Amino acid sequence: MSGGTRVLWAIVIGFFALAITAAIMPPFVAFLGAVVAVAGFWHVTAKKHDGPVQ
Repeated sequence: MSGGTRVLWAIVIGFFALAITAAIMPPFVAFLGAVVAVAGFWHVTAKKHDGPVQ
């Protein structure tokens, strides 16, 4: 996944997570949920390096 595509998907996932959690949670909790969703997506899609980063 290229960098631009990854950023676009992170934004989309963040908006969906915010919209879903905002419907059932207070705004601050919804924001934290969206941040966690984006961070999780970013971690899962990160390129894995077996050795030192060059």
